[in-house]
Amino acid sequence: MSSSLIEVLKERALEPSAPTVPVLSTTPTPVGEREQERSSRLVEVTLDLPTPADWLANLPLGGSTMVRVLICRPNGRKRPRMLRVLEVVAPPTELSDLTQELDRRVRGSSLALLPMGSNRLLVRMETPQTPVCAGSFRSGAYCLECPYFPSEPGSANGERRGSWVLPSAGVPTLMRALRGPGASPAPRVVRIGRYRERDRLTSRQDEALHLAHRMGFFEVPRKADLGALSQALGVSRATAMELVRRGLRSLTTRWSEGTGGPPTPPEL
Repeated sequence: MSSSLIEVLKERALEPSAPTVPVLSTTPTPVGEREQERSSRLVEVTLDLPTPADWLANLPLGGSTMVRVLICRPNGRKRPRMLRVLEVVAPPTELSDLTQELDRRVRGSSLALLPMGSNRLLVRMETPQTPVCAGSFRSGAYCLECPYFPSEPGSANGERRGSWVLPSAGVPTLMRALRGPGASPAPRVVRIGRYRERDRLTSRQDEALHLAHRMGFFEVPRKADLGALSQALGVSRATAMELVRRGLRSLTTRWSEGTGGPPTPPEL
């Protein structure tokens, strides 16, 4: 592993963890304090954005490509830039197309690529800060899902889905920041609700469910069996099934609490 990647991963280990829901006291508080408490309560905002007009939004990410954002933060004061470390899982042909485009777009020491097998790649890149990223950080939001590297497609009209967590008082600022210049369309709200960290998927559960979906594990009839899924994940069949089951349980729990009734989970 290159020294630059090692340093980045060390920095990540020292970064503060994701925000958690504040513990609310049951003791009655004055009206002013209650208002302040409500405005500082963390909410999760999911939006569909018009496709950003920059090259990151047009990277050749094939239908079988999955990208996990490990690090994403501003880097540099004079010229605002973004430091990203990505884990990419894709077939060799799609990985080759992606690396060629990154080599063309990101120059010199701003890009480091570390192959981790035939279908897995670790990417470290430093690029100019995009308007979407700048708006997110200005509003004090913490990104949960990046619209440039979505875990699921947006709507059929070319939108990109992103998800952020921030104090409820900052939601209007985030919406204004993400609207863009001039008469750009406003982001479309998919969900605004209380942030519940306990119901979020772990990174491995997220990877397992998205690979299962893309491989056709949930199709009827199935296009991929448990053996193929476990091989793609690099784990045993029992571990693959455990990741899928726990991930589905988190999703159904969250859906049930948000809308009043559980959906029918895919047959396992």
